[in-house]
Formats: sequence, C-alpha cells, structure tokens
Amino acid sequence: MIVSTSDTFKIFGMTTTEIFPIQNLSLISWVFMIVAPRLGITPIIALLPPILFAGLYGVTLFHVIQHPAPGTSIDFTSLESIAKGFQQLDGAFAGWMHYCVVDILLGLGIILDAERVGIPHLLCIPCLILTLFAAPLGFLSYLFIRIIYKGLNLAK
Repeated sequence: MIVSTSDTFKIFGMTTTEIFPIQNLSLISWVFMIVAPRLGITPIIALLPPILFAGLYGVTLFHVIQHPAPGTSIDFTSLESIAKGFQQLDGAFAGWMHYCVVDILLGLGIILDAERVGIPHLLCIPCLILTLFAAPLGFLSYLFIRIIYKGLNLAK
C-alpha cells in the first residue's frame, strides 16, 4: 500500500528513509555479475533488484512531483529545480533508486556484450567494480578494453 500526503509518503507502511536499506539487494546482482557471469540464471537474478527499484522509483518520483517541498516546484528544465528535488529525502531516495537501476543494467550490458564478443571476464571485473561505484567511468573503462581487445583481433 502506498500512502501519500503532503507531509508523509509511505510504501507498505514505511517511509523512504526506513525502506532505504532495500538498496542493498543490488549487491545480489553485482555478486552474480562479478562471480558467476556465465551462469544461465545470472541475467534473470541480476534483473530482479532493478525491477523492484524501478517500481519504487516510479511511485516515489510521482509523489515528489505531486508534493514538492513547501515553496518549491519540481520541473526538469533547470538544474536548480532538480537540485531542489534532491533536497527532499523522498527525492534523494528516488534518485538513488534510479542510480541503482541504471548501474545494474549497465553492468549487465557489460557482461552480456563481453560474452558476445569474447572478452575474458577477468578483464571485465575491474570495469564492473568501477561501474558499481561510478557507472560512467566503468562504462568508459569497458569501452576502452573492448576497443583495444577488438583492435588486437583477440575478440570473436
């Protein structure tokens, strides 16, 4: 059940602060992608947290847009307005769920692409760890490895 008033937003009776530890479920995806990327169920297991997080993101974002902090309005046309949305705990939670979804999907894309083109998983592990902590840099590091590996004609 989702409860939303201008003062309180609760999902299954919990505030976003109370439900925040759910983000630790993302570690399941990362462990499978790093330790067992070729296991047949890894892509399915890796997708479960992003599916849950995407739902949490959607309902929380809807609340934040419908109930902005007093004296503010949320729109996506200026950085200042977006920053105001992150000043609310619910807005920060929505942003974090967004990061968790996109980072995992990027990591999954890395392991699936690496398998498809024949890049050894050992070379992908640093990229995945970097993606976990700084996704754009992990993505760039994987592209760098992919370009070099394919350039040396080592890939399939």
